[in-house]
Amino acid sequence: PMFLSSSTQKTFGPYNNGDTATFIVGHAPNACNFTIDVEYNCPPDNDECDDAMTLACGDTDTGNTQWANSTSVPYCGTSSLSSYPGVWYNYVGTGEFLTINLEGEYNTSLAVYTGGCGTLECVAGSSLSSSTELTFLAEDDEEYLIYVTGAFSSSIGSSGAYSIALSCHEVEANDLCVDALDIGCGEEVTGNTNYATNDPNLENCGTSVTSAPGVWYKIDGYGDEIDITLSLAGSTYDTKMALYTGICEDLVCVDADDDGGPGLTSEINFTSDPNTTYYVYVTGFSSNSGEFTLSMSCAVVANITDDCNTVYPGYEPMECVELSVEASYGVPPYTYEWNDGETTSSITVCPTQDKIYSVTVTDANGATVTDETVVLAVDV
Repeated sequence: PMFLSSSTQKTFGPYNNGDTATFIVGHAPNACNFTIDVEYNCPPDNDECDDAMTLACGDTDTGNTQWANSTSVPYCGTSSLSSYPGVWYNYVGTGEFLTINLEGEYNTSLAVYTGGCGTLECVAGSSLSSSTELTFLAEDDEEYLIYVTGAFSSSIGSSGAYSIALSCHEVEANDLCVDALDIGCGEEVTGNTNYATNDPNLENCGTSVTSAPGVWYKIDGYGDEIDITLSLAGSTYDTKMALYTGICEDLVCVDADDDGGPGLTSEINFTSDPNTTYYVYVTGFSSNSGEFTLSMSCAVVANITDDCNTVYPGYEPMECVELSVEASYGVPPYTYEWNDGETTSSITVCPTQDKIYSVTVTDANGATVTDETVVLAVDV
């Protein structure tokens, strides 16, 4: 029995379907007038796991957990999931990343399971005050059970009205090594690792790169030995980067970096082998992911086209020879300065004795490189 004083409100239950509840009203000897109001609040239709409401990408729903029952569920990323009222949704994966956004008037918790109602297996869970968000890769045709519940709060409560929204994002096109995107000298690309997966089997060197999601780029051999700088400067999160050779099924780590660039960004410097393909893996520290900028800069290379030059003084037209320099990589346009004062890419020289000619090439960023050749003067 429960005794209520005047103007008292009390909540009873919950009761199972078909239960009979009896209320006996008594009164004091001199107070027999009273009014009793009874309000019935049934649990939501998706109160039980077996009655989970189906949602798809782009769907939203609103509800209230106040009159729901609590459910005993396995631990999943956050504690107290079994302590507060909750409701259920289900979702069938499409092979894309699923983001679940939960907004509530109370301290919300969210958990995602697979395995069916009788054998729940945790996928992900979180509790973040009145707003909770989870993102995970939803495997194609896999059924996911989403539990919306609460967490302890002395200020905003642990149950109440909420809204839930689902959105899907395709896996990044270069999520796998075999789908690596090309990058070349002087190029800058932007990307996002939020919707990529991690590779726990990658070989590490310099720093571990197996924990956070990452994407792949490919550098094809240029036929020259080139000094190359790979930089993630300007990225929005704590990055890591690794460089590999070999084939995707059998990668060999060349170098890896955590914070070698500005701030918490990464940078790798290396000299390329002329005919080697390199794979670049952009990832993050710990589980960090986000938007990145990857740039590839190559040192300027200069080659005088013919290193075997001979002149015959006094025997025109064999008393002179044309020297030409070919510049590549770096950042065009180039400027030229020969040791005889000429400033064009090709010059004509007529030495009367053996002489060394050199040229310094400067690219648009001020990087320089020098090449030289010997012109032999033969007296006949």
